[in-house]
Amino acid sequence: DTPVTCKGDVLRFAFAHFFANDDRYDAFCIFDADNLASRGFLRAMNSALCGGARVAQGRRDSKNPYDTPITGSYSIYYWMFSRFYNQPRSVWGLSATINGCGFMVSADLLKEMGGFHTKTMTEDLEFTTQCVLRGVKVEWVPEAVIYDESPQRFLPSWKQRKRWSTGLLQCLKLYAP
Repeated sequence: DTPVTCKGDVLRFAFAHFFANDDRYDAFCIFDADNLASRGFLRAMNSALCGGARVAQGRRDSKNPYDTPITGSYSIYYWMFSRFYNQPRSVWGLSATINGCGFMVSADLLKEMGGFHTKTMTEDLEFTTQCVLRGVKVEWVPEAVIYDESPQRFLPSWKQRKRWSTGLLQCLKLYAP
């Protein structure tokens, strides 16, 4: 009966439904409707899960890097984020950051956390923060690649960036103290 206003609400509902009706799931992989997963995505995430990962982020890439300068900019951002943020953090033994989609979370971790409970517009950053505060490392799985469709025009890109910035500020307000 609670209104759905963001992706976090959808994930909270979906996970509650799965747990209420069936206890057989080991893990869940999260994608957006416009994502394409590489052939080895599930195999790589399963290997990470079997290797002890409780939450893991795959490498995000673009479906349309050459469509417009805006989609090209998103592609560069994804490539840089993978190469210069998640990869070094992984090498140093630090947590990666969940980046919207293309991630896996174990059912056991969700049960321990009482489900998926985020409040901000950036459920990915907030869930990463919740994991880190619990001492759970987000593993980096670069061989698990997903392809995301980037906005082609300025206005949709601006709205998305504005939403991400708002969510970042919401996370800071909730978790910085």
